[in-house]
Amino acid sequence: MKIDVEGWEARVLRGAAQALRHTQRMLIEINEPALAKAGSSPGELFGLLRDAGFVGFSTLVNPGLRRLHP
Repeated sequence: MKIDVEGWEARVLRGAAQALRHTQRMLIEINEPALAKAGSSPGELFGLLRDAGFVGFSTLVNPGLRRLHP
């Protein structure tokens, strides 16, 4: 699943509990200023993902496309 909603990711995750049960991988762009405007934070996103059963996280800080391997 890919989520890119410019700061509203926490609301999407809260509303997607059923879909997350069937999701093995998640790709989320974390835009801290946009999250702050929406009243959220990276910590909240990681907490929601942990609550949904996700345990392994990889972060990419350099721009551009990257191939991810399990």
